[in-house]
Amino acid sequence: MTQAPYDRAARALRLALERANGAADRLTRQWAAGVVPSEDDITVYRRLSAALAYAEAVWQVEAGQLIPASAEQLRHHGTEPKASRH
Repeated sequence: MTQAPYDRAARALRLALERANGAADRLTRQWAAGVVPSEDDITVYRRLSAALAYAEAVWQVEAGQLIPASAEQLRHHGTEPKASRH
């Protein structure tokens, strides 16, 4: 396994976070200015928040697969980490 799937998931997570933060910032600024956000603005925020949750779930799966795959590569190449003596 390469890091490519993890890297793609990390980039997607970062992008989803930026978008969701932008939508949250818009809603916050509207409320602070005394403007009630429109249903469309709220819908966009909810959609982007859901996309963020999905991107985070994908990232967690890819991160979880990266660790065992990396350990397997180390064992395969004879560079397995030594057991702790603690």
